[in-house]
Amino acid sequence: MYKQTEDEKLLLARIDDLYTLCDKHAKAKFSPFLNGAMQRTVSEHTTGRENSVMFGGYDGSERKVFGVFPEWDMERTFPIAALKISHSFGEPMTHRDYLGSIMSLGLERGKIGDIIVDGNTAYVFAKDDAAQYIADNLKKIGNRGVKLELCAADNIVIPNRQFEEYSIIVSSMRIDAVIAAAMRISRSSAADYIKNGRVSIEHRVCENASHTVAFGELISVRGFGRFFIDGENGITRRGRRHTVIKKYI
Repeated sequence: MYKQTEDEKLLLARIDDLYTLCDKHAKAKFSPFLNGAMQRTVSEHTTGRENSVMFGGYDGSERKVFGVFPEWDMERTFPIAALKISHSFGEPMTHRDYLGSIMSLGLERGKIGDIIVDGNTAYVFAKDDAAQYIADNLKKIGNRGVKLELCAADNIVIPNRQFEEYSIIVSSMRIDAVIAAAMRISRSSAADYIKNGRVSIEHRVCENASHTVAFGELISVRGFGRFFIDGENGITRRGRRHTVIKKYI
């Protein structure tokens, strides 16, 4: 049985407080933006409660806000806005560049949702108050001047997610075998990654090297990135699997 950490217990206590406050004030209440691991913990805790939902500003978002609404509130509007940040010269900047400059303004991480980089433009999803604060105070990303445009989250056209796709050959669908093949390292080195808590499956740390991975499950390896198994292209004469990997770029 999975044992909750102290951080998870604190998170769930705060989620329960949202329900209490919503009932008391008959007003929607919201969490900060939650990462994938937090979302899984909250989803398992709130199964069956119909007046709550998670949303990150657009369909398919990674970081999401958990909202609890009065039963009569059918619109379920989230306090999320979007910023379009653009620059007109130089090489495209990275997610880390944008996030670092935004966090240097003194904002809490829970105020910021996804940051989607598309060439010389980035779309930043944030709580309404944080979005306005960023728009008023962010002048540069690194040493480059930027142009900011505050807009409604539902007006943003999200670019398609990019993947690197390649094939690996695995002896089984055990997580240590999959990681070893994906990273081109030895099975024992893959086991060390798992032992040291550097591997997560569906946003939860995997501690069992013999865990069987299912198609479509998100696998995260700290220092390597995130990927999932998209399918198979047959079996070798020795019974090994030709497996298709999609890694997030």
